[in-house]
Amino acid sequence: MTTTPSEMFLRRRHGTTVAPGVSGRRPANGSWRAPRDRQRGGPVTIPAPIVLMIGPPGSGKGTQAERLIARCGYVYVGVGDQLRSEMSHHSRLGRVIEHYVATGALVPTPIVHEEVAAILRKQRPRIARSGGILDGYPRTLSQAKDLLSLLKEVRLRNPLIVVNLRGPDRLFAGRLLGRGRADDTPAVARRRLRQFRKEVAPILAFLRRHTSVLDVASTGSVPVVARSVRQAIDRRLRELQAAEGGSEVDRAG
Repeated sequence: MTTTPSEMFLRRRHGTTVAPGVSGRRPANGSWRAPRDRQRGGPVTIPAPIVLMIGPPGSGKGTQAERLIARCGYVYVGVGDQLRSEMSHHSRLGRVIEHYVATGALVPTPIVHEEVAAILRKQRPRIARSGGILDGYPRTLSQAKDLLSLLKEVRLRNPLIVVNLRGPDRLFAGRLLGRGRADDTPAVARRRLRQFRKEVAPILAFLRRHTSVLDVASTGSVPVVARSVRQAIDRRLRELQAAEGGSEVDRAG
């Protein structure tokens, strides 16, 4: 069986299975348990989250996603990797995808839907147990709406947490220019950032109405931002535990 790029990524970055700073006993199924449920007297079970990283070019979202996977053991769900894998294998679907990529158009939502659904179904046991990181999806408002229905369709109970990396465009433009690529000019960097803001605004507005969006400053060093991301996720998991059972948990390590 052919190994996809995302599967190779997972093998390289299998990491641990410790979620970011939530105490309490972790059962074999990977869910998080508060010490007690005051209403029923039993444990409160919160599945490890599915994390969606959003951030403009130069925000370091790819690096932060890698660090979360290595630290927390989340399953990597790389939609872009899957689409590129189809193209590299010259499948019928891959040729269709290649046509859109070659013309600079976004791959249509129905195609992306089927690819994402296939990944989630295949990885469902691992995601349900260990949580996941979504990379390269959603890219449009229709895909954001589709995501919520997809998670229900594949029966994943994991809470969806969106990490929105924020900072001034001048910082992100400087990081892009610092990579030294020939096509990274100041004008190109500014255009990419403007395009991102335009495309992501409706997606974030929708997600804020329907799930947890955590705004995290991406202005510090990689380790500093990584710690802020983990702490933000940790706080949200605590809120979910408190809402479910009102149990107190220890401070993140």
